[in-house]
Amino acid sequence: MLALRLSPPIELETPKGRGWAIIWRDYGFDHDDLWTCIIAATKEIWTFRNQEVRSVSNVTFGVGQHEPVCSRSWHSECFSDLADKQPYDPA
Repeated sequence: MLALRLSPPIELETPKGRGWAIIWRDYGFDHDDLWTCIIAATKEIWTFRNQEVRSVSNVTFGVGQHEPVCSRSWHSECFSDLADKQPYDPA
């Protein structure tokens, strides 16, 4: 098992409303990840499975503010503009 205290907390949408994830737990590939959240409206603490929570937009970090750059359907289209770039040379 892996447990991580989230500092700063991550804002998530949960079945109980918007909340702040304060702990994330991973019990391995056979189990769902678990998110322990403080529900903003009620100040209750609940734990939800990974499939029950969703990210919310975050202006500071640009989450949810734009369309995806490309679909997962393929890599070559997404990174074709990087093909002609030269590697960084600090000299």
